[in-house]
Amino acid sequence: MLIPEPLFLELFEKRVDVGEIPIGVKGVSKETLNTINALVRSICSVDINENVFVDAKILHQVEVFINFDIREHFTDLDKILKISFNLNEAFIISIDQQDDNQIAQIYIYAGNDAAVKHALITLVQLINQYGTLIPSMVIRDMPIFQNRGFLLDISRDRVPKMEELMSLVNTLAFLKYNHLQLYTEHTFAYKGHETVWKNASPLTPAEIQAIDVHCQLLGITLAANQACFTHFTRWLEHKPYSELAEIISEWEWEGNSFLGPYSLSPKIPGSISLVSDMLGQLLPNFSSGLVNINCDEAIDLGKGAAKDLVDERGTYTVYWDFVNIIMDIVRDHNFRPMFWADMWLKAPKKYRMMLDKDVISLVWGYEPGTQFAQACIALNAHQTEVWVCPGTSCWRSITGRTDERRMNLNEAAVQGLENGAKGFLLTEWGDSGHRQLYPITLFALAEAAQSAWSASNLDTSCKAISLQIFGDRKKLEIGKWLAALGNVDVDLRQNATRIKDNGLEVPLINASCLFAEMDGQINDEIKSGTLTEWSRVETGLVNLIDDFMPLSDEQFNVEVKHIIKVTKFAIQKAILRRDSASKQKQGISKLIDLMKDIIDEHKVLWLRRSRIGGLDDSCQHYEKIIADLVNYAKSISL
Repeated sequence: MLIPEPLFLELFEKRVDVGEIPIGVKGVSKETLNTINALVRSICSVDINENVFVDAKILHQVEVFINFDIREHFTDLDKILKISFNLNEAFIISIDQQDDNQIAQIYIYAGNDAAVKHALITLVQLINQYGTLIPSMVIRDMPIFQNRGFLLDISRDRVPKMEELMSLVNTLAFLKYNHLQLYTEHTFAYKGHETVWKNASPLTPAEIQAIDVHCQLLGITLAANQACFTHFTRWLEHKPYSELAEIISEWEWEGNSFLGPYSLSPKIPGSISLVSDMLGQLLPNFSSGLVNINCDEAIDLGKGAAKDLVDERGTYTVYWDFVNIIMDIVRDHNFRPMFWADMWLKAPKKYRMMLDKDVISLVWGYEPGTQFAQACIALNAHQTEVWVCPGTSCWRSITGRTDERRMNLNEAAVQGLENGAKGFLLTEWGDSGHRQLYPITLFALAEAAQSAWSASNLDTSCKAISLQIFGDRKKLEIGKWLAALGNVDVDLRQNATRIKDNGLEVPLINASCLFAEMDGQINDEIKSGTLTEWSRVETGLVNLIDDFMPLSDEQFNVEVKHIIKVTKFAIQKAILRRDSASKQKQGISKLIDLMKDIIDEHKVLWLRRSRIGGLDDSCQHYEKIIADLVNYAKSISL
């Protein structure tokens, strides 16, 4: 029950005693041992409340050999042949016993310091499962992807408290991730721009620096992240920044209508001046030398201030000229630029400007069927480094979307491995008020750790996640339960649709049917699923509620109960929308009362993990639902 599962594990029948804790270790610095000990104490799912390891030159149970050339021990593993980087992070763990009277001897052979940490964390997970009586075994393991990252949206609208961010870093290290990005639009405390972030509870330079130090300690690269072109509404809705907008009136894109500013305009000189100021303040707080400038989905370019430029030179030429200037600013700070590659990939070949070799291109896609392979091939042809970027499938979902996530993760990992991707970046977005709760995200994070490490899916029983991540030591079923919860409306999702503003019906993506029913207007014509089908969903949820076994983590239990309550609301609203007018009159007031209760709980739970900034914005999504229900109740009572 290891997460992620090793590439190779040979298990023997004999069990060996590793002795009392703390376990003596030879060949590792005290600093590394202290780091691992502190990490283990911070992971509440690990049933060890003391130091696991101690430096011991003579009486030791674990002997570590670092910078050991172990390539010859991995040549039989097929996946290794497809990896384009060296085997420095590879390690071997041998657990055996010389004779019946001795404490077990554990040997660790590791390519570098990072591999040592991975091996020690693996050993901790074994102790968490077995105690000190461990099966004799040999593990040969290494990561398939050199960069295994997580991107957390902290701008829409949830900014975690510092203790939550530090805890997240610990969890990432425990799951053997080595890269973190905090997606930022307006939630960094830029000097001179207080108007933009004053109500957002932003991260300060000192806080970023503290997170960076903690990441370094655990072998995690903290990359800077700032929207520098698009997704700039939180700036442009304020004066004088609105003067930099491409367009501030109503505009249309692919059948959907938008009102208000969205992107900086490349036509206006002040746009680059602002970006230069932002990056000049932000980047000095990061030690990694990496920054994601985003620059994705430039869907309003040429619809306003830069229309004449676009008419003359073409959308993609204007786009790339502006992005290149931003990248040059990044290089002036001795940072390496990363950016979302969707605009480059959509451009006709004649507009695909040559990417500089230092650029890291991020290929995103959050649904099954994303063409990661084609994107990797196209970008590799331009000699740029490529990372594949699937999603958690948690945002706009309430319960998560288990099947879609698993397919998305697997396709990203396998296609990335086959086509030269050097990184795997899991994304967790906060669309529509970041109302998904942490247990849903944590489960997705644990599942994705397997894809990032070995380009494979975990066993769907999820016992390793239940034990190692959630501390479910009795039934080992909470992972499987969460997976089932994320599939409670899966049958409906397969054929679900939505209506664009132009009336065109298209498949529902990046959302569950539960969420669409909850957030949509009660008198919308489009209804994914019949009354009978939604009644089956309700029965499925009732069965899951009966099967739920609370854990020792009370915060987890409270959050799961809230998730269930929101799911109940979505189902009840879906059923009511399909029911008779008489039943709607009877049931709508109960729905309103339930949503008011959900809002109250949402506020309490939000403040346990997150800062107050953004809470009002998040609650507005729920309050909009109440307003719609109240108006509908008035209409049917006439």
